[in-house]
Amino acid sequence: MAYTKTAGTCGVTAASQKPKTIVGRDRLNWHRADGRLFLFHRNNHNPLVTVEPDSKYPGMYRIRFPDGGLSDMVNLTRAKDAASAFALRSLNSAPQETPPDGPYVRQKRAAAHEPRTGFLAEGREASQQHQRAVG
Repeated sequence: MAYTKTAGTCGVTAASQKPKTIVGRDRLNWHRADGRLFLFHRNNHNPLVTVEPDSKYPGMYRIRFPDGGLSDMVNLTRAKDAASAFALRSLNSAPQETPPDGPYVRQKRAAAHEPRTGFLAEGREASQQHQRAVG
């Protein structure tokens, strides 16, 4: 672990913190058991999602999500693709999130509440006057 000395105190540099990585499809593993397909992240023992054959229609499959819900029926290729996409989205969502009060969001909110000036304000006033005259 790298340390820097600043004003008499020791602190951990940003370079020594573990960077957040994006998980790709190559990190996912499919295992078949009892006629179902289980999708795992690396060597984790808990499946991310399960692809199950439909009980009524042969050759059709459904995705069982972690909350117990089932998807619509699709063929096996589409079920595996959708299950992989769902798993990757759930694995990669945390590193990419930004705080809701970040500086960019604050700037956008402030700009939305500022009165319009220039060309946009003139266009709005003209439109309102036209509506009053017509209406």
